[in-house]
Amino acid sequence: MERSGIKKEMRRREFYEKPSETNRRARLRAERRNKRTQLLAR
Repeated sequence: MERSGIKKEMRRREFYEKPSETNRRARLRAERRNKRTQLLAR
């Protein structure tokens, strides 16, 4: 169940989230990931 993503999907659908909020969260996650990879590349 954990691996199939059902738990994460339930948490995501628990409250309605505006598309702009979804995009914002995805952008922040990508920025953090990029920052981390740049720090590790040095």
